[in-house]
Formats: sequence, structure tokens, C-alpha cells
Amino acid sequence: MNSKEIFWRNYAPMKTSIILSFLCFFGIVGCQTLNDEKQEQTYSEITNKSPVIVEKAPIVEIEIDQNIKLSKSLNIHWRIENPNDAPIYIYSALLKYPAVADILLDTKEKVIEIRFTLLNPLSKSPNDFPAAEFIRIDSKKSFEGEFVENKPIGQKNYYNSKDTGVRLQQITEGKWQISIVVAYGSEIDTVQKDLAELVKKGEKHPINSIIRWQKIAYSEPAIITFRR
Repeated sequence: MNSKEIFWRNYAPMKTSIILSFLCFFGIVGCQTLNDEKQEQTYSEITNKSPVIVEKAPIVEIEIDQNIKLSKSLNIHWRIENPNDAPIYIYSALLKYPAVADILLDTKEKVIEIRFTLLNPLSKSPNDFPAAEFIRIDSKKSFEGEFVENKPIGQKNYYNSKDTGVRLQQITEGKWQISIVVAYGSEIDTVQKDLAELVKKGEKHPINSIIRWQKIAYSEPAIITFRR
């Protein structure tokens, strides 16, 4: 046997063994890589889940007598429905305190707007303001209640919605259009954290935190006639 035959007889098994070792190694690495990719994908799916988005505003409805005497208090039955697949939260503090609700008039167009939130931040805190409260409304559920003013309609002065000053006006006889405005959001963690920070700073007024958090929903207007 010549030297060439001796080399190939000794090298061939070694070569086969080396090739098998490489194949096993890359097979193991390949399997490990696939497992790592699967784990990363699963982790990504868990950690990168999109937050639930509230796409639709709540449906806000009001019921009110079509004819009201100016000597009576304004009494409105309201109902808020959640059309989304996830819960929503309604800022409810002003729904419970009629004296604090922001009622604005447009005497030219004869429009009344009752806001159960504020739309613009306040630079100064009032002497008294209710603590922030929220109503949770689950998917496809509703919540309802009553708003009753604390004075007869004809004896109260209201702010002008078209005027940035402090001009006051009264509701007069005739046909008016009335609607309400509510604040809502898909969660309350951010606003509660913001409110907690205000408390730490010694500030008690919650409305600016609410304004930063809120989205706005309007009711369909109702037509009523005021008479003596």
C-alpha cells in the first residue's frame, strides 16, 4: 500500500467524524436559535401588546320636560352609554354637585350648555371644589342619574358662552336648545398619579389634572320652552 492510500484510509473516517460533528453543532445552534427567536417573539407579543384604545365617544342622552316654568328648578335626567369593547371612565364629581357645574348661555342663539367639567385650565384655585371622582362604565353598559339645579331657573344668573369676560345673563321666556358636556377617558391611572402629585405640592384643585386627561362628549341637544 502506497503512502497515498494510507493517508486516505486514515483521513476519511476522521473527515466523516468532523463533518458529522459540524452538522450536529450547527443543528444544535440552529435549534437553539429557533427557540430563542420563538421566546423573543412570545416575549415581544406579551410586552408589546397594544393598549386598549377607546375609539368611540360615549353616547350621552338627556331627558327633560318640553315645557318648564321659570319659577321651577332645572331638572335633567342623563344617561351615558359605553359603545366600546373596553371600559371607560367618566369624570363624575360635577355630576353630583349642581352648584359647581359650568352652565353657559348663548342668548342670541338661545342655547344652554351644561358642562360637567371645565374646558380650560384655571390659574387660581377656588375656595371650595369637590374631590375628583370617576364612574366606570363597562363595555356596552350604561349609567344614569339626575341633575337638579339648586335655584329656580328665573332667579339665577349664568355666564355668557360667547364672552370671555364675567358678563352674566338670565334664561328668558321662549324656546331654547339645551345640551350637556361630560369628560371621559380610557383609564384613570395617569390622572390619579397627577392628582397625587398635586396633593404632595399642597394644591387641592383637581380640575387642571382632569383637563389634561379628558376627552369630551356632548349630548344630543333637547328643545325646551321656558314660560312664566
